[in-house]
Amino acid sequence: MELSQREKILIAFMLLLGIVFLSSLILQKVEEQQESLEKRTNIQQLQFKNVQKLEREWRQVNQVRPLATISRSLTSYMESMARDFNLQQQLQLNAINSGNSAGIEGVEIRLNPLNLDQMFDIIYFLENNRPVLLVKKLEINTIPGSQLLRMTFQVFKQTKS
Repeated sequence: MELSQREKILIAFMLLLGIVFLSSLILQKVEEQQESLEKRTNIQQLQFKNVQKLEREWRQVNQVRPLATISRSLTSYMESMARDFNLQQQLQLNAINSGNSAGIEGVEIRLNPLNLDQMFDIIYFLENNRPVLLVKKLEINTIPGSQLLRMTFQVFKQTKS
C-alpha cells in the first residue's frame, strides 16, 4: 500500500507536531527543575551566609577573655592599695560575709582622715582597676573644723569559681 503525497505530508506534519509537543513538555520540565534548583541554591546560600555570620560571632566570642579575678584576698589587695597611697595608718577594713552570693568577696573600707588629692587617687584607682571591682555605698564626709575628709565604701570582687 502506497501512500499518497498528501498522506505523507500529513504524517510528517503530525510527527513534527508530536516532536514539537514532546520537546515543549521536556523544556517545561527542565525549566521547572531549574527553578527548583535555583530555589534550593538560594536557600543554601542563605544558610551558608548564616553559618558564616555565626562563625564570625563565634570567633568574636572566643576572643573575649574571661573575667580576670584577683588571686589574693580582697583584704590584702586593699591593704596593698593603702600602702601604695601611704594610707595604711588611716585604713580600717571589715570583711563583709553575710548576704553575699557565692563567688563574691566583699570588704568595707574606712579611710580617715584624707585630703582631697588622696580621695581622688583612691577613686581613680577603684574606677580604673583591672580586674573590675564593684564599689557600693560610697560616703564622703568632711571632718568638722578641718579641710580633711572621711571616706567609707564597700568593695566587692568576683572570686574564682
